[in-house]
Amino acid sequence: MTREPNAAGPRPGETGAVRGALATGGSPGRAGTASSTGGAGTASSTSTAGTASSTGTASTAGTAGTASSTGTASTAGTAGTAGTAGTAGTASTAGTAGTASTASTAGTAGTAGTAGTAGTGANGPGGLGALPRGPVVVGLGEAMVLFQPASGESLSSCATTTVHVAGAELNLLAAARRAGVRAAFCSRVGADPFGERVLAAAAALGVETGLVAVDAGRPTGVFVKDVRDDGARRVYYYRAGSAASAMDENDAERALNAQPAIIAVSGLTAALGDGPRRAVARLGRAPGVRLALDPNLRPGLPPVTDLLRELLPVTAFLLLGIDEAGPLLGTEEPHEVFRRAAAAGVREVVLKAGAAGCWYASADGPVHMPTAAVRVVDPVGGGDAFAGAYLAARLCNIGPRGAAWLGTRFAAGVIAAPGDTDGLPEAADAAVLVEAARLQTDSGLPMKGTDPIST
Repeated sequence: MTREPNAAGPRPGETGAVRGALATGGSPGRAGTASSTGGAGTASSTSTAGTASSTGTASTAGTAGTASSTGTASTAGTAGTAGTAGTAGTASTAGTAGTASTASTAGTAGTAGTAGTAGTGANGPGGLGALPRGPVVVGLGEAMVLFQPASGESLSSCATTTVHVAGAELNLLAAARRAGVRAAFCSRVGADPFGERVLAAAAALGVETGLVAVDAGRPTGVFVKDVRDDGARRVYYYRAGSAASAMDENDAERALNAQPAIIAVSGLTAALGDGPRRAVARLGRAPGVRLALDPNLRPGLPPVTDLLRELLPVTAFLLLGIDEAGPLLGTEEPHEVFRRAAAAGVREVVLKAGAAGCWYASADGPVHMPTAAVRVVDPVGGGDAFAGAYLAARLCNIGPRGAAWLGTRFAAGVIAAPGDTDGLPEAADAAVLVEAARLQTDSGLPMKGTDPIST
């Protein structure tokens, strides 16, 4: 299954921070607060006693105003944004430039601006609505260190391997973040070099790691990917007894306490063991929770379809592979899949069909969209990239057609490269794709007032 924006100013109903991040393709900061006007930020000429600080502070009259260490000064209510270290840049009403600040232009959200970060949501038509004061998407699951042959040879004969970090939820979060929404990973890793590598890789992808716990008594999981003679991949997992396999209700509580718009989870997580299964079940019992559920059914893992069916009434987005539709819903026929999912309480379905493309929801029923893939190097991770881009687009009020279109582009890039996230578009290219997705004509199903972040 597979998966282009610079405008002069914000669209109606969009904050300066969102538009700025899309314009510059920034990576995430922490808690940058957008001002209500989102105007063009420039260094203030009225600053006095401006000094660099680890947390940017609001200035009321351009005196003694401090800026974040890599924050952005504002003269017209621009979003004060987090810098590369993610420290709390704050909007200034008549902002003063600190000694370490940089001038922003046209609402740019700094060198590491965050789309939709903890700021005031837009209330205009088609706007983002009230964003949560935290990550927009939290993913609960396991990330592991991945080894695969560097030369395309098999594991049994290769002389060297390349090292990556991957996992279904982390892959999804990386795509969602690249598409412009704030994302955080909730998991456990071991107190070992592999755990450090997972945290560093997630951060490099722009995914926040404050919800990841370090378990000193268990290792970080590892998996290897073999290359067969026909070019197909086979994956071997070494996750028994891993830190993430010991997740339980406490990990679910951390994810819930972040109060994201959506919690993304997969059947893989539920199949890791009794504790992870209880964690996923806890998500389903939480009042007001909205799940993005990717079944990710694996024949070699314990069956979880019974639990996944219980989650359908609280599932806002069902990101379903066509090969999983039969076990979960009893049919692979797209129209019947959509009908049965809706009857079970699912609010929106997208049906992923690999090389056959996908089906997305419209007012007239499911609509087919072909794949955008032109080259397949490694198909693993393509479905996760599709799902992350689709969710990000929908949470930004792009319709299902545009979201599916964006998902196919993200997935096509991932499967054309080795590794699960290596083929994600660069930030600037992703921003262009997001804007192109906005232009896709949709036959219906805009985000409604009851949808996750448009209240």
